[in-house]
Amino acid sequence: MNEMNSSAGLVPLTRGIPPIETIPSAALADCARELLAKDAGRLFQYAALGGNKGDALLREQLGRQHSCDPEGIFVGNGSLQVLDLLCAELRPNGDFEVVVESPTYDRALGIFRRHGATLLGVPVQPDGMDIEQLEALLTRHRPTLIYTIADFQNPSGVTLSTAKRHRLLALAREHDMIVVEDLPYRALRYHGRSPPSLADLADGARVIGLCSLSKTLSPGLRIGYAMTDAATARSLAHRAENTYLCASPLCQGIAARALSQGLMDVSLAQTRQTLAARHDAAWRVAHRLLGDALMARPDGGYFMSALLPCAFSETQLITRASDRGVALTPGSHFFPPDRVPAQHFFLRIPFQSLGADRLALALEAVVDATGA
Repeated sequence: MNEMNSSAGLVPLTRGIPPIETIPSAALADCARELLAKDAGRLFQYAALGGNKGDALLREQLGRQHSCDPEGIFVGNGSLQVLDLLCAELRPNGDFEVVVESPTYDRALGIFRRHGATLLGVPVQPDGMDIEQLEALLTRHRPTLIYTIADFQNPSGVTLSTAKRHRLLALAREHDMIVVEDLPYRALRYHGRSPPSLADLADGARVIGLCSLSKTLSPGLRIGYAMTDAATARSLAHRAENTYLCASPLCQGIAARALSQGLMDVSLAQTRQTLAARHDAAWRVAHRLLGDALMARPDGGYFMSALLPCAFSETQLITRASDRGVALTPGSHFFPPDRVPAQHFFLRIPFQSLGADRLALALEAVVDATGA
């Protein structure tokens, strides 16, 4: 167990931290040594200012990976920081309304709140956001943007269907909304074929991609990036300079070298193989123990989820689970306040670091703790 995940001795059903065996640490260390032997002076200095969008080679490699223009890529210190800068960039002078999936990534919700956003939650179904409810919501509100994790969503694990992607983009065009597509898990598909990204289907809708290398290469490099138009990328760079000057030249250099040498492709293949086996074993365990309470069967990513009937308050349940040896994230943290499920506990199941036997013990303990 990674001690960052939970209190000592508890089985962690909490954070989605990459298993250490999926991080190519030795190869990344080699990249660092090679870089420092050639260019230590530059890498230990500030990056050049004046609208610096990130390491040029890294942006070139990311552009090739995502089939987009490197001039529209801005690199920051992790995708959450990039999202924070995007909110500052996109926030209107008046009301700032943001459509979010309900549930969605809790840390993204925190960023939106800090920027004064009104959160408009749309329920998630097994094939993604409920588009009928989104349509109804848009008759009463004029949101600035839609934030979606369309592939293997955190925390639910669901993937937005191709048909719903088309409908969401049509609504974005009709109502002049910006779509922020968060893509941290898209590359981690274990079964089936990926639907087109929202950016690939945009057809005139404004889609800003948000991604990182945390789940595909190394979270310690703190590489997050936005894929947008060149003007917005420049504006984000200026905001970054006024906030923290620049992202780490050393970390960006290591990432650029790793991508240019094909290291991430090799690492991704190994990661998919490792996590596919854990995913399949976890699904068998979860389906046996939780049955119809499961929201959907994910075909990739880090998470499964369930909505469990519960006879106790959330605080009481988390204490009861801890007494039984399991650490939980409060399910309410993944919802706008008016969308928290009543008399149920939303359970996010991060399967990427747990073996089937350990997961079974944890889920049995949680079910017992619900008292249902």
